This record gives sequence, C-alpha cells and structure tokens, in this order.
Amino acid sequence: MSHPEHHGEEHAVKTALPYFPAEEWDHFHQEDIHAAKMIILLMTTIFSIGLVLYATIAMISLGGNRHEEEIKRQNGQSSRAIVSRA
Repeated sequence: MSHPEHHGEEHAVKTALPYFPAEEWDHFHQEDIHAAKMIILLMTTIFSIGLVLYATIAMISLGGNRHEEEIKRQNGQSSRAIVSRA
C-alpha cells in the first residue's frame, strides 16, 4: 500500500539529532560485536545441552530394551513365550 500524498515538513524532525563523536561510534560498534558473540555462544550452548539430553534419552531408551531382553534370557523365558501367555 502506498500513499500518494507527500507528508510535508510537519513530520520532519524539529530538533537537531544528537552528535556522537567517532570514538563513541567505535565504542557502539565494539559493543555490537561483543553482543553478537555472546548471542552465538548462548545459542551454541543451548543447542549443545539439547543434543546431550537427546542423546542421553536415546541411550536410556535403547539400553532399557536390551536390559529387559537380558533379564528374560536369565529367567529362561523368551519374548515369544511371554507374549503367548498373555
């Protein structure tokens, strides 16, 4: 959507914009770089924690099935015998 009418001087800034010396602009730039690095570090940390949790749950669920089969073998029962009784 475009506006055919032109907004005149009534929407212009009436006061002068603040002046920042070059040193202050450099400081702002350095702060932006630091913030970007911290955001990347935070995102990487969250991803790594999620990956570790996912792997842990996968190992537990896979290991649990193997443990049940081992108990059945020790008791002399096969999984088919248990299913046929049910």
